[in-house]
Amino acid sequence: MHGTPQHQLFVQMAANDYLDLIDPKELRAALDDAGIRNRVLVISACYAGGFIPALKDEHSLVLAAAHRNRPSFGCGPDSDATYFGRALLIEALNETTDFVAAFDTAKARIAERENAEGFRPSRPQIQIGKQILPRLQAWRMQLVPGPKVPYAFATPPSAAPPGTSKTAEKSVESRKPGN
Repeated sequence: MHGTPQHQLFVQMAANDYLDLIDPKELRAALDDAGIRNRVLVISACYAGGFIPALKDEHSLVLAAAHRNRPSFGCGPDSDATYFGRALLIEALNETTDFVAAFDTAKARIAERENAEGFRPSRPQIQIGKQILPRLQAWRMQLVPGPKVPYAFATPPSAAPPGTSKTAEKSVESRKPGN
């Protein structure tokens, strides 16, 4: 998904050409209204950390692709997955059923990749509610993990990582206030 510096997520539903933005309070209200108490929320978007204050509670695990004032990388028409999506959902959760351990692994992989490519660190964030960890541990005790799921990545059209352009990313970064 795409996130804005104002901490809004771009919502698009192709089936009916619906386009909108949702902010942290609206997302929290939707989850509350739906009666979803125990939550594992993965927000893979730029500025995703800005959603944590509104979404955190004792029964939630919130995993955010970037700090509240940082973009994340790897989205775009050439992408199969964002850096965060690939590192967390495809790679780390293919190695463990522990969301916190998977996040730690993904965070380290993302930092290595951003450093190697000269990007300003996105600084993925995690917020762990005290009541969600026992629930997740009980769930994992019942789980019978299957074999790793293969995921074939398309060959990017250039030497740049899928969905990124160092020039474009650095240009956007340099136009932000404070840079």
